[in-house]
Amino acid sequence: MIDALDETFDREEASSIVNVLIRNLKTIPGGCLSIAVSSRPEVDILTAFQGYVPLKIECEEKSNKEDLGKFIEARLKAYDMDEKCQNEAARILQEKAAGMFLYAKYVFEQLDAKAKDEQLALGDIKGLPDGGLDGYYEATFRRIFGGKEQAHFRSKFEGHPLKRALQVLVAVQRDLTLWELSKIVEAKDMKDVVETLRPLGGLLKTPPRANRPNELVQLNHKSVRDWLVDETEEKRNTNTDEWHDFHLDIKGAHTAVATFLWTKWLPPYLNMLPLEGKLGDTAANTKLYEGNGLKTGAQTLLAYAVRYCGAHAAASDDSRVVEGYFTSLPVYELFLRVCPNAIGDLIAQLGDATRRSGEDPLAGKLEHWMRWAQPVLLPSLKQDPRCVYPYALQMPQGMDPHNKAKQTKRDWVHRIPESIRVTRTDAFR
Repeated sequence: MIDALDETFDREEASSIVNVLIRNLKTIPGGCLSIAVSSRPEVDILTAFQGYVPLKIECEEKSNKEDLGKFIEARLKAYDMDEKCQNEAARILQEKAAGMFLYAKYVFEQLDAKAKDEQLALGDIKGLPDGGLDGYYEATFRRIFGGKEQAHFRSKFEGHPLKRALQVLVAVQRDLTLWELSKIVEAKDMKDVVETLRPLGGLLKTPPRANRPNELVQLNHKSVRDWLVDETEEKRNTNTDEWHDFHLDIKGAHTAVATFLWTKWLPPYLNMLPLEGKLGDTAANTKLYEGNGLKTGAQTLLAYAVRYCGAHAAASDDSRVVEGYFTSLPVYELFLRVCPNAIGDLIAQLGDATRRSGEDPLAGKLEHWMRWAQPVLLPSLKQDPRCVYPYALQMPQGMDPHNKAKQTKRDWVHRIPESIRVTRTDAFR
């Protein structure tokens, strides 16, 4: 059984699992092995399995509700309640869960903890949140921030460090370690982050103590992220025409991450690029990491920043970050140092940013960079992977990449090593 294939951050990894399954399923003798894969109906996964007929399970289906009812009845037997109370409790929970097994899992964890100290009563069941998972998540956040007035919730959440941490967690492209998260949210230390996240309890997987910097911090289920950023019309409050009190704007979340990576984390590395050897040279990359005393955590966050800052910038709503990142030649140089085999990803991110710019004046400038990166830079690097500046100067005068390279010509001529001296005499004329 492969459960929740859609939950993986690494779509390449998910695709490889899917491809192995599809490739080998038909070669397995009939009856010897059965494989069940569960997933949300996401386009890439449905496309990969298009030769198979999926079994769809809807929350409101009779069979799903019957299974959920059996699960609830079995769990209620663990509590000291008479049969009449158990039956009524089962009916109430079935209604509150709205067909969601995950809701039942969460509330039974809550009831188990309560039952350790006191006998459960029907009132405890009635007091659980209505509205399935959405209701459970909202009740959890309201309990954290206290109060009854909507304005109180919003103002308290707006300035709370928990919002900043959640912005990062809903936007990141892979799971972060506790150390990485503490850096991106600019916390005083890792203990601060642990204490900030603790009230979320079972909605989050987080190290119990701050002395585990390399442990991952993860939202417990994709539905938590979906609830925080959901902007489908049915989730809009019809009275106020607004989202729920703890809604996170996903563009703002990407902007927050991109701004930190671009303005605070990457600049020191952009200024210390070693140019010995070719861009794929392991020795040169080792010097970038170890020669400057970078510890493991800093290495992994640098790799994250280089690989994904462009994705965050392209998805953000801050044109200053978009322009600053994608029109910086050192960014392309650093990307090639740290992720030499993934330059295509950076160019794809540039393409996304160009398309999203629409009629914005920035679109024209980004178009210059696309006309350089895809037809000139990418094939040139395959032939001769050296520093990016000579290839920028190949563009016609007046094009932004050419202008940027020319502005920094003197500095880079000085820094280019003897091993590629031909570049100094030919490309930099």
